[in-house]
Amino acid sequence: MQGGAVLSIVGSLFLSACAMASTDVAAADGSPLRYQAYECDQIEAEARRLNTRVLQVGGRREEAASKDRGITAVDAVLFWPALFAPGGTADQQVEFARLMGARDALHQVSIQKRCGMGPGRDTALPSTTAALRTPAAAVTKGHAARFPGPFGTLVLTDSLTRVKRSIVVKVEEDGPARTVYSTGDVIASDGTVLETRVGELVIRTESGALWAVPVRPGTSGQAAFVTTLGGFKGVIRWQAVAEDASRVRIDATTYWAGGGGGRFVASYAPDSPVALSFKTEISSPAAASYAQGYAPPDRTTAVLTRR
Repeated sequence: MQGGAVLSIVGSLFLSACAMASTDVAAADGSPLRYQAYECDQIEAEARRLNTRVLQVGGRREEAASKDRGITAVDAVLFWPALFAPGGTADQQVEFARLMGARDALHQVSIQKRCGMGPGRDTALPSTTAALRTPAAAVTKGHAARFPGPFGTLVLTDSLTRVKRSIVVKVEEDGPARTVYSTGDVIASDGTVLETRVGELVIRTESGALWAVPVRPGTSGQAAFVTTLGGFKGVIRWQAVAEDASRVRIDATTYWAGGGGGRFVASYAPDSPVALSFKTEISSPAAASYAQGYAPPDRTTAVLTRR
């Protein structure tokens, strides 16, 4: 990948020639401007290319770390956006930080261009059909009107490397049919969640249904999904359980096509359209059995810090 990315790497890159820990990796500043001319299919293709490149860098980082420290991690080679395997040379750290910055820039542009709408992009998703049939007077204001905010900042932490990043939660788009949030969450005017953040990935329903907000305890269901970046497919089964008088917990199990999967647990409050906190423990399927290549594993915890 050429140009466009302004690297902002921690000073320790030039202080030592030995391999550094994954916790030293910071994302480079990736400018969304480089992707503004991309169509949604180009964004998806670039996301797949980045994922392949991360796997290559991850392999080299693990090899470098094992030479420095005698450590191997057979079952923990890659985490996107952070590697499971510790270590890596300065050049590998720079390359990985650049890829992380590009990933963040792609995500921003995909939201701006409404790529989450899928093929055709202007075609309503099946789960929004009922809302679109509602009389116009009933949906003159978008779903965001029910949640005036401010919402706060979502802090995501890689559970293994402790690498953190933050997303300021705000409304990116609010229309009569759906509301798009900066976290990647998309909510229909009737409250149905069409897309939601599950760790470092955002999943979009293809069939079935996710929960609705405010989340009601006792509800349950399942949905076939595809990730908005990478196009990885799977199924999620969920149920809503009351945590206390004010919070409801989503307990969900995910299954990747081709094998692999894990658990997603999120906590919701009545006054927030996005989860107050969540935790993922999701493993990757075998690449040989997955047409899309590697669906990344995910070990993330997140907490919404209210303003």
